[in-house]
Amino acid sequence: MKKFEPFNVKYTMFSEDPWGMSRISQKIRNENYKSDLANFIGCKKFDQAIDLACGDGTLTCLLHNFFSRIDLCDAYYEMLCKVKKRKDIKYDLVVLNKLPFISKKLKKKYDFIIAIEVLMYLEEEEILIFINEVQSIMNKNTLLIVTAPKEYIKLLEKGFCILATFDRFIEPFRITDFFYKTEKLLIKIQKKWHLSKSLLKPFLIICRKIYCSASIGYFLFNIGKKMGIKAKSKMLVLRLR
Repeated sequence: MKKFEPFNVKYTMFSEDPWGMSRISQKIRNENYKSDLANFIGCKKFDQAIDLACGDGTLTCLLHNFFSRIDLCDAYYEMLCKVKKRKDIKYDLVVLNKLPFISKKLKKKYDFIIAIEVLMYLEEEEILIFINEVQSIMNKNTLLIVTAPKEYIKLLEKGFCILATFDRFIEPFRITDFFYKTEKLLIKIQKKWHLSKSLLKPFLIICRKIYCSASIGYFLFNIGKKMGIKAKSKMLVLRLR
């Protein structure tokens, strides 16, 4: 996986929800993840569903209309502990050792697979492994929902047919990673120049609040849509070739 700092560190340092997914308005969440899918899929419910990187389950719950029960997976045990507190969806837990290697843990076929905010953490060669691994748990009618930077779309086309694409003007991991690094830089400056913590405290508080709410990203999301700016990321609905 890419050399990001461990994702679970951000949960313990900042918030139980560092992406701010549970804090933003339902309207914005619906616009960025749910509405387009609902228009494409309609009222259909899938019997065998899985979320390959469920996190704390916020986005899984957002898409609950598409399944009756779901298998939830995450590479971080801490995330699965948080999911256990949820009462708003019916689920079974599956512990994964590491993405993109999933097939050894998953023995059945699924007809609805979610992999949202996952692929940007994988290197190009890992994307190809991910494609092979996911194909092993799909049947010919399975729908695979992924979000991905535009540069990964050609890789995905090697293994899947693209049924639909939707623009996304927000990539939560980029927003939060920026503010996380900003806060770390301020702390480093404070130590190097022996500055008073009280002097930097307001900046740290601002960074933390923006980090947890991802408010700038969602503001840009709305502005980008209104101005017709081309999105750097897509949500894709895929099927086996």
